[in-house]
Amino acid sequence: MISIPLTSLKEVGIRTILCDLDNTLTPAHNPHPVAMSFDFVKNCQENGFDFYIISNNHPKRVKLVADELQVKYHPETKKPFGKRLLKFLNKEGIAKDNCILIGDQILTDVIYANRLGLKSILIEPCSSKDLPITYINRKLDRLIRKRLKKKGLLREIERGESYE
Repeated sequence: MISIPLTSLKEVGIRTILCDLDNTLTPAHNPHPVAMSFDFVKNCQENGFDFYIISNNHPKRVKLVADELQVKYHPETKKPFGKRLLKFLNKEGIAKDNCILIGDQILTDVIYANRLGLKSILIEPCSSKDLPITYINRKLDRLIRKRLKKKGLLREIERGESYE
C-alpha cells in the first residue's frame, strides 16, 4: 500500500506508527479497509511497530476499520487543533520521540504532527474523492505540495507494494 522505509524508521528509534484513516488507509467513502491496508498494517506489526489509527472521523467509522485491521484507534482527534492526541499518547504510554504520524494532508496531518513535536510522513491520497468537509483543505494541500516540490522541499512517498 504505502512505500514506507520501515527499517529506516526502526533505526532512528520509531516504535509506534500513528496513521490517518480517510484517504490514507482507505478511501474516504469506503467503510472498510482496502486490501493493501491489511498488508501494510501486517507488515508494520511483523516489523515490531505498534500501530494506531488517528482520525478526525466519528468513533463508529474509525472503530469499524480499526476492528477489521485489528489495531487500536483514536477518533475525533480534532486535527490540526488542540492537544487531544498528546493526551492519548500519554494515556497509552507512547513517547513522542518514538512515534511517527502518516497522513495524506499537509494541513491536518503534517502540520498537526509538527506542532505537537511528532515526526510525520506525507503520502499521496489513495483516492481523488474526498468528503465535502475536506474540499478546501485538499485544494490548499495541492497548491502547497506544488510549491514545495518546485522548491525541492518535498520528497513524497509513492504508493506501491514495497515497505522498504
